Amino acid sequence: MVTAGLGINLIGLDKKINKISGGQCAKVILAKLLLEKLDVLLLDELTNFLDTKHIN
Repeated sequence: MVTAGLGINLIGLDKKINKISGGQCAKVILAKLLLEKLDVLLLDELTNFLDTKHIN
């Protein structure tokens, strides 16, 4: 599952986006993009704000 793989379930889905850290926000945005049906998805510095545990 995308959210579990990115550790989003550990953030707490009840929190407002402006109350979480930059790395957590990046995870939420990445999960949203990965769950959408897109023809092309270009990502620059994808792992920039992710911790090493969730990069792999």
